[in-house]
Amino acid sequence: MKRPWVWLAIAGTLVVSLLGFGRWAGMSAGVTEAPWTDPLPDYAVRKGYSSFYSDQGGWAFPGWHRYWLERNPPTPDGPVLVDQLHATKQPIYSKLGMTTYGYTKMHGYHRAFEPLRDADVRLKKLKQRWSGKTLGGSSAVFLNLVSGENPAIRWSEAVAMDQYVRAGGGLVIITDHTNCYFHAEMLKPLTDLLGVELLPVTATDSGKGYRLSPSSVSWIRAEPNATAHPVTEGVEAFGMTTAGGLSTEEGSSFQTLATTSEDGWPDRWLPYRKADSAGFTGNLERDDDEPKGGVPIVAAAEIGKGRVVVLADQNAFGSCLIGFEDTALLFNNAMSWASQRDIPIDIRKPKSVTTLTASHKVMCTAAADFAYRTLQVQAARIGVTHDVDEFCSTGSAGESQGILLLPGPRRADLAELLDSQREVAVIVDPKTGIGRQALEHVGLTWTTRPKKPSAELVWVQQLAGPEHPVLDNAPTKEVIDVRPLHVEGDFEVLAEDGEGRPVLISVDRDEGRVTFLLDADLLRNEIMGGERADPQKGDAAQQAGHRLGFRLLWRLFEHANSP
Repeated sequence: MKRPWVWLAIAGTLVVSLLGFGRWAGMSAGVTEAPWTDPLPDYAVRKGYSSFYSDQGGWAFPGWHRYWLERNPPTPDGPVLVDQLHATKQPIYSKLGMTTYGYTKMHGYHRAFEPLRDADVRLKKLKQRWSGKTLGGSSAVFLNLVSGENPAIRWSEAVAMDQYVRAGGGLVIITDHTNCYFHAEMLKPLTDLLGVELLPVTATDSGKGYRLSPSSVSWIRAEPNATAHPVTEGVEAFGMTTAGGLSTEEGSSFQTLATTSEDGWPDRWLPYRKADSAGFTGNLERDDDEPKGGVPIVAAAEIGKGRVVVLADQNAFGSCLIGFEDTALLFNNAMSWASQRDIPIDIRKPKSVTTLTASHKVMCTAAADFAYRTLQVQAARIGVTHDVDEFCSTGSAGESQGILLLPGPRRADLAELLDSQREVAVIVDPKTGIGRQALEHVGLTWTTRPKKPSAELVWVQQLAGPEHPVLDNAPTKEVIDVRPLHVEGDFEVLAEDGEGRPVLISVDRDEGRVTFLLDADLLRNEIMGGERADPQKGDAAQQAGHRLGFRLLWRLFEHANSP
């Protein structure tokens, strides 16, 4: 049995060794943060969103992470690591399908990452804690909206990621509004090190031309700042739905790349406003203590040899909205620049379908009942499942093979679009006169709208379409109120109402076929339902509307499945 002094000697040696290691590795302690609001909302406690508080802080040894990174440094040829430990909300593998109605899959990132897959970029799930060893050899880390029911970001992990970036690694962080799911609190150890602050606010905007929805100030259309940067190269506009706000700390290397307009403001977080959700928001109204002006929503920095991009909205890059304007290009630029490699992107391909809308009201993404958000989501659904890129734009149609025109004011380029020998569909609104310009251009005369609706829509021609329960054994007659505009001229009838009045017509010309829906109400949200409405569920009236909307949309997008 060893004498006590032997044990003391061994213990002393261990203490000296640990102290020496600590000095070599740059030992530092993290801070255990107190909750930003106390007490926490009941819903958050019940769902376990507060669990990360018990796993904060700890010790870190920067030198230890550098040791591994020096032996296996970041490289542009390495895989992109996709965090699946702290961030599990919208995986990059979730794909919008014909019968997918769950939130995370509908808004997943499969579509966003297609250019990386096409470029043979390796995508690797990262389910371990961050360290120099687990991060080494990769090109970038993708971190999509961390969430409080997942493990905390420990101090050692924050230090490891900071060292990884400084050694040449890339980092793309997706955040969101306010402190939803407690993401801003979870990320604070890391963002403090990097030099960017996530504000507990929503980026709101009331500026004309800067709103995706006439019914919401938080669904915004944004434009990059004038300063040139690789992340915003070629990007003229992009969309965000209830984005967060950023603030770069004084002396940090972060550069703001895009903000709301000067009519924007940071809408303050009200954690107790919604008792049934941890997706916190504010009141979405500008209060006296909320300053008017541009709110940063995209920022980037070069830190050491590495690069960091922060994009302040998760849904913007999901399958349902990434087709708006240049949002897909913005995301690809961010991944390309952060990983320091060229990732080509071919958007608005010859086979793509572009939805064109008014420049002052982007109705296709509005959430209000009188708008067409669900139509836009269903169009994306059809496009994704039939290998056709679908885009929504207030501007040009690019090289798209097909074009869908939603109600809007007169377009200066309408004649060019209708005569381009592309497939064009126009939704006509008899109540406002929208669509008259297109009808007149193809030789049709706008006359009257019946005072009373018909209770039926009848398919004159057999319905074609993809495999979907709504389209299987589709009925010849639909029970729905229809009040189509009456037009005169030469056209082919695809569907009519119960009184024999044309509802869906087609005009074949040498300059290209144009299809007209003569009652825009049939595709509004109030008929088709919410974007996640399953047409197989709900009462009979809801199902009838959802199913009819899907069938009409397939007719309008028939060209999307053409060879």
